[in-house]
Amino acid sequence: MLVANNQEAQINVGQQIPIVQTYYNGLNNIGTNPNTGNSVGTTGSVQYLSTGVTLDVKPRVNPGGLVYLDIQQEVSNPGPVTSDSGNPPINQRLIQTQVAVQSGETLLLGGLIQDNQTTSESGLPLISRVPFLKHLFGTTTNGKNRTELIVLITPRVISNSDEARQVTQEYTRQFQSLQPMREESDSHPQRPPPPPPPMPPAVTEPLKPQEEMPRDQ
Repeated sequence: MLVANNQEAQINVGQQIPIVQTYYNGLNNIGTNPNTGNSVGTTGSVQYLSTGVTLDVKPRVNPGGLVYLDIQQEVSNPGPVTSDSGNPPINQRLIQTQVAVQSGETLLLGGLIQDNQTTSESGLPLISRVPFLKHLFGTTTNGKNRTELIVLITPRVISNSDEARQVTQEYTRQFQSLQPMREESDSHPQRPPPPPPPMPPAVTEPLKPQEEMPRDQ
């Protein structure tokens, strides 16, 4: 993500989840329409929540190359629907901090490790409980899910067009979908600008001898 100095920027990669909200006008106003059979006296609205990977950043660069960052990093995803409203819960991991890092250095903002272990047993209702027979007439399933979330950030100060072009070329080499663009640019390399026209030779004139001043006798 490219952002100007002392300006806010946001990038979001994910999906928007509709959240249904229902409001009642009052218990005395709720009824059933005799023509359609639908409930009346209620109003509803839908609100969309952005989920996925979201990064909000505001950099401030000092003359020495030190970058001060106001960062808010969020990783969220919808879970299974467990309520009667039909709205899924939002699993959220959020980091909000202020850091200072030198240009080109990588800084660890935070990390989260989550382990989930599950054990399930199945078999005949009575025989599977016998210690020596449960392995013959039943099965035991153990599951383990490990999630590691590590947030790293590397700011880099771009001060001229040459550095911006170099950064763009470095990132295009990392994406396979940009391979045709790289091949086309390699087949049609940019020609260097023509050299400036030569300067005309300087014309020099011989120095005239200076006349000697008469001396006083």
